[in-house]
Amino acid sequence: MKRTTDFLIGAGIASALGYVAFLGPDFLLEDPKSRPVLAMISAFGVASILYLIACWRWVLSSQSVGRKSSLGCIVGFAILFRLILLFTNPILEIDLYRYIWDGNVAATTGDPYEYAPVEFIQWQYAPEYRIPFTRSEEEAQWIRSFSEEQGPGIQKALRTIHYGQYTSPYPPVSQFFFALSQSVCPKECSVQVRVIAIKGMLILFDLAVGVLLILILRRMNLPGNYSVAWFWSPLVLKEFANSGHLDTIAIFFAMLSVLFMVRQMQAVSLRKGIIEACCVAAFLALGIGAKVFPIVLVPLWTIMTLRKIGFAAVIPGLVVVLLTSAIMAPMMLRVRHYQQADRSTVMPEPGILAFTKSWEINDMIFMFVFENIRPLNEAQSPWFAFTSKGTRAAIVSSFQSRQAEEKTDLARANQLNEANSLAFRVSRLITTALFALLLIGLAVRWWRTDPEQQTTKLLNGLFLSLAWFWLLSPTQNPWYWCWAIPLLPFAKAKTWYLVAALTLLYYTRFHFENHGLPMERFHFYVPFVEFVPVLVLLTAESLLNRFRDGQKNIA
Repeated sequence: MKRTTDFLIGAGIASALGYVAFLGPDFLLEDPKSRPVLAMISAFGVASILYLIACWRWVLSSQSVGRKSSLGCIVGFAILFRLILLFTNPILEIDLYRYIWDGNVAATTGDPYEYAPVEFIQWQYAPEYRIPFTRSEEEAQWIRSFSEEQGPGIQKALRTIHYGQYTSPYPPVSQFFFALSQSVCPKECSVQVRVIAIKGMLILFDLAVGVLLILILRRMNLPGNYSVAWFWSPLVLKEFANSGHLDTIAIFFAMLSVLFMVRQMQAVSLRKGIIEACCVAAFLALGIGAKVFPIVLVPLWTIMTLRKIGFAAVIPGLVVVLLTSAIMAPMMLRVRHYQQADRSTVMPEPGILAFTKSWEINDMIFMFVFENIRPLNEAQSPWFAFTSKGTRAAIVSSFQSRQAEEKTDLARANQLNEANSLAFRVSRLITTALFALLLIGLAVRWWRTDPEQQTTKLLNGLFLSLAWFWLLSPTQNPWYWCWAIPLLPFAKAKTWYLVAALTLLYYTRFHFENHGLPMERFHFYVPFVEFVPVLVLLTAESLLNRFRDGQKNIA
């Protein structure tokens, strides 16, 4: 026991010193080449090595079972890491400035989905640089007066927002907490105070996720030490305690739903099972209302609920559908209003629509499909694109309802844009079909599992649902992988622990940008370095595990 604790103390001190180093560097220096991007990646890489050793050798070994002192060490350092990073400047991510602006607008107007952030600042621009949104004179006057009333912190947040031409893409539950975090800040607060306020709130959700993981582990008769997978993850620390991404809100509600799924599996009566299932439904709805990804947990939970409580499953089913619909209504009504508006009216596009139509970053599987379907572009054809021009045209045309007949340059450009957009949708269709097949396979596997092992298989299936949802997505931001990290202790393959370390290579993107390097090198090469080793090792580990299982059966 002393050896394990000594290692954890040493690793914790070394990691804390590494995080302290980020109290000083400024990643928003005017000279982009001076930003210490590679130093940051290296530092978090070292922390990742210590984290992997802690997970693989000590904490996940059978020798660690029941060691409460190790759990105290893990939680203590987890709190220390987060306190250090709370006061660091956000590294290479500025999404939290959008949260600050949304929170202020939501607290004032109650609706962050009507106006785009750029509307509150572009009145200062020359007319030729403004987006001509259709607003009444009264609305225009209110927009300007509201903007002028904002304190310096809010004004700075407004000026740093990316994609300010779109309305907020964040669902209502997250908007509620954005508004809550900003309501405690006086208008004259500096932007630094507002950043600390919102990061502090997100850190509370972050720590609560670790507590929920410990509760789930105890229900499964597993050591709480396994929670190091979440508490010490450098990726989790970087993305939440430092960068302040909102995902901890949704992860918290998702993990709360998982805890009640376990309780539902262990329920000894039908009445108790229905109550637990309704709790799962409510927390899933809140999770979806914070960020939509918890919806991928619904299929496996639905199958489990049908088997456990039969026709009574309609009750939690109605709860999740009705509550989710009610929570998402403010956002979806704005989307519908935009889609049904007169085309002569210039309205800001809903952020959620823009995200689903074209967002693509740091992906490999989706990119491989897309780059082999989209119209051939010799100037930017990646090394892994092998399909011919004719094959691509045949795939795209099979999904087209009409063919453009105009031969003007403008018509050809429009046709190319439409073909690219269609190719993106076809790629989404293909990867969604692959994901659906995976969910079906997980459901069948769970159904055939011995009842005594079904809870373990359920947790493993929920992890795989989140993991492959991310791997097949066109938008593989590193913080999205954090959706799956709380369930890592229930992953059978240890290779999955590598993902959080390798996906930090995403941040080399900023090194490419800051030094004027060709971005094609990042987009077409770095994701393969991130994901190919993981897929190869997962395949090898899966084959090895099957061989070992076969040997046991023979014995």
